[in-house]
Amino acid sequence: MAPPQEYRIIKIRNSIALRDFTLREGLNSRLAPGRPICQTATASYRVGGLRLGKKSIRIAIFCRARPGLLQAITGKLRELEANLGPTSFVLLGHGAEFTSVVTVDEDREIWEFDSAILVMPELVDAQISVHEYAFEDGDTKQTSVNLLLTVSGVDKPGLMADLTTFLLLLDIQVIRMTTEISATEQDSHFTTRLTVWVDHGNVSDKLDQITGYAELHNLSIVPILL
Repeated sequence: MAPPQEYRIIKIRNSIALRDFTLREGLNSRLAPGRPICQTATASYRVGGLRLGKKSIRIAIFCRARPGLLQAITGKLRELEANLGPTSFVLLGHGAEFTSVVTVDEDREIWEFDSAILVMPELVDAQISVHEYAFEDGDTKQTSVNLLLTVSGVDKPGLMADLTTFLLLLDIQVIRMTTEISATEQDSHFTTRLTVWVDHGNVSDKLDQITGYAELHNLSIVPILL
């Protein structure tokens, strides 16, 4: 395989930033090695005095956890005039994961955000993904939450798969899930928090079924209505 080709980005909307990065040969055959991908970032965001429409972009970042990381990312997005929508930030061991669907003017380009995030010193070792968000319409019935389930017990393979399948059978929609693991000399214990949506009409019946499931599988499940 031929060695990677080196290219440079020279642009960040209203300022200039330089950063060498690697693209595989053939990724952009129209660019010669060392040639700028873009030299300027000039664009008008108003047409005839009217503000343009909006579109959504998904930004996902995984990197080493550092103090001030969240503030740096959200500050950069504010600088780029990206309005945060559904967003999650979590520490995963010594790493950190940030994901957000942001709203921007419809004439903004993906590379504006990709290159601006790429040159952040806090993200020097990050895996970054920036794409247009294509799921504005879909089959999801509810994205708000009204119930928090805290599940804990002895960890074992397949436990979460079984639990989430059971919740699906109850027509309970999981909106978010986080899990923490603590290990002892004998075994590992987990604590999982699920924020979910459950139909108001039969909450009591479904909570009874969840309690029965927990007893059957030696789990502790604490429900909190939100």
